[in-house]
Amino acid sequence: MAAERMVELARRFESPSPLERRALDQAARELLLAQSSDWAFIMKTGTMVEYAKKRTRDHVARFTYLYRALMGRGRCWRSRSCATSSGATTCSPGSTTGLQIVAAGTR
Repeated sequence: MAAERMVELARRFESPSPLERRALDQAARELLLAQSSDWAFIMKTGTMVEYAKKRTRDHVARFTYLYRALMGRGRCWRSRSCATSSGATTCSPGSTTGLQIVAAGTR
């Protein structure tokens, strides 16, 4: 499902803004890291299984977070009711969601 969502993002954002480009790039990285054959191999061989599961879940969760932000379930950078402080953009209660996107973390 995550791969299909990445295709959806690529089709929707043919000409992304600089911040959208950063989020798209990070989403692609997270998807590739989640799909890394190392995690599946580790799980199959039974070595460090919990660690491999955790890493896979973490990458998928970060991908999903970015997907939702880009698809409108938290587009802070597009909302006029968002405020910026300490390097973070936070949506106010009147905007799309209470999602926080730390711009420095998506570089």
